[in-house]
Amino acid sequence: MASSASVAITKDNLKALPILSGSSNYPIWANRMQAFFTHKKLWDVVHRPPGNNPNARTRELLSDTAHILMQKIGNRIYNGIITPERMINGHEIWYGSPGMTPLYHPYFPIPETLLPDVVLFQT
Repeated sequence: MASSASVAITKDNLKALPILSGSSNYPIWANRMQAFFTHKKLWDVVHRPPGNNPNARTRELLSDTAHILMQKIGNRIYNGIITPERMINGHEIWYGSPGMTPLYHPYFPIPETLLPDVVLFQT
């Protein structure tokens, strides 16, 4: 997991990140978010499952990463991705919790089931 040092994240850091609006900007959004989390030494928190009983520091970092992700998801798709259970766990927002569709998938854009009112793919 991430180091125990506090991670400083400013409003300007977050302002520079794109807001996820749908499949049209998903690839750049996912790449930028991964780069941001990597730079802030938070990628392991998002990327690795926290286990069944994470310690207090890991829970704090999961909450911090969830808060960052929630700020970078657009209003039209927010409720399809963020649930009360997921809003304290950046890993579950990124990869999904059991029985839920993940936000991130290495080969596909955002699943249509998360964005029922948004046109994802032009045919």
